[in-house]
Amino acid sequence: MRFWVLAAVLSIAFTVTPARAARQDASAAERTIAGVVQDALGRPLAGVALELQSATGATVAHVTSGAAGKFSFRKVAAGTYAVV
Repeated sequence: MRFWVLAAVLSIAFTVTPARAARQDASAAERTIAGVVQDALGRPLAGVALELQSATGATVAHVTSGAAGKFSFRKVAAGTYAVV
């Protein structure tokens, strides 16, 4: 039940931020997927386990949100991903 309630109020805002946005050929070392995990009232959620999945559903990386709900996946290769 608790998981269902958390899933219902959880929202994740994220952005893809190349370190050098002016360069179209940014290497994987410069790509980051980052964001903030918040509840339905906009309050940050700390300690949320997140995983980055490739387009095929394979897990690429794991992170946990920090005290302010922030998370980031660094050194991400170009592609299509889902944050779960």
